[in-house]
Amino acid sequence: TLESLARFYIWRGAFFCSFWNMLDLGLVTLDLILLIVDAASKDGSAPSFSFLRVVRLLRLARSIRVLRMFPQLALMVHGLFATVQVMASGLLMLCITLVIFGILGVQFLHPVNQRIAASGVYEGCERCERAFKSVPQAALTFAQQIITGDSWGQVSIPIIEEQPVAAVLFAFVFIVLNLMLLNVILALVVEESLKAAKADDRALLLEQERINNAMAKNLLRICEAMDLDEDGVLSEEELRCGFDDNAEFAEIMATMKFTREDCGPVFSVLDADRSGGIDYLEFVDEVRKMHASETGGVMYVVKYHFAELRARFLQSMEEEFDMLHDALAGRQ
Repeated sequence: TLESLARFYIWRGAFFCSFWNMLDLGLVTLDLILLIVDAASKDGSAPSFSFLRVVRLLRLARSIRVLRMFPQLALMVHGLFATVQVMASGLLMLCITLVIFGILGVQFLHPVNQRIAASGVYEGCERCERAFKSVPQAALTFAQQIITGDSWGQVSIPIIEEQPVAAVLFAFVFIVLNLMLLNVILALVVEESLKAAKADDRALLLEQERINNAMAKNLLRICEAMDLDEDGVLSEEELRCGFDDNAEFAEIMATMKFTREDCGPVFSVLDADRSGGIDYLEFVDEVRKMHASETGGVMYVVKYHFAELRARFLQSMEEEFDMLHDALAGRQ
């Protein structure tokens, strides 16, 4: 109650825009009504509504918000819920199959089981005599012995010894339930979990893209403020000053895997015309690419060194050609 009042005092009208606030308010209101009803009916004349307090368990739904703090846990929970439909369908198929085998058990196994029970083999086992008496009992016996593996030989072995042909039915039930149906259900559950994981990966990529776009907009705004001479471009010195003097710029660049040491190589690669400045949009776009890349700024360092080697090679070749030209001109 105090928490809801504090939120209403802070949020005012926006309090009613949150689903979780309305859920808390509904639960608090229900508790207050129940307290008033209990206080007004101390003599016990009024019916009890205490069972409605179970509704308070809905507060546990608030723990869903904690999943936002742990993405991997959220993926696991989402994968679990994604398989509910498959597991429900598998459970229905399993029940149908057990009913079919239960009918066969009543028709073929119950008469044999009655003869065994009459001979006194099942002394001390109260349920063994009626293991295949009805379809539900037979289905329960198959589920106990074959699916869960509990007391397999208690009923099955005496029936097989009495009627060896019954081993064929037991083997068929085992193959269909254990080796086929349960494995098919497991495979479908795993497949559905993988589909949910792929969908979650796409959702994470979209969320990361949204975050990157927001950071890019902030970065573009900061770059405009860092342009001290307002010429529409940033110099390498202005980038380094941004790291030293602008905490917000340094924080965003650190988030996007861009360090102060990357300024030189990245600037040299982007400033292809050696004008001494780079455009805001071009710089922000390249920073986003660095953030999306697993290698970060390593590729820019490699490009920078290749560019330096290329420039030195071209300069060396130009000097060699000049020397060769001078030598040929001197001979003439």
